Amino acid sequence: DGPFRVVLAAVAGLGRLKDPKALGVLDRLHASAADGRVRRMAWEAARDIREGRGTSDALRSLRDDFDAAGGRAADLRDRVASLEHRFET
Repeated sequence: DGPFRVVLAAVAGLGRLKDPKALGVLDRLHASAADGRVRRMAWEAARDIREGRGTSDALRSLRDDFDAAGGRAADLRDRVASLEHRFET
């Protein structure tokens, strides 16, 4: 329940998460939504979850992104320390 665009955004988000735990909600929404666009999006999101990659792949991708961001942050800290050292002398 909620404003139409919020419902659509929530359904799209659940589809992007690819979390099998969302299948029950998406299936119920597909069966009971008054608007055909919401029913279709819920069905497509559930289909994508069933056919798509699992949450372990998504978690692995997030971990890789997190590790890469940590490496970039370490590089930036080193550069800032170098600049600070250069301007202190």
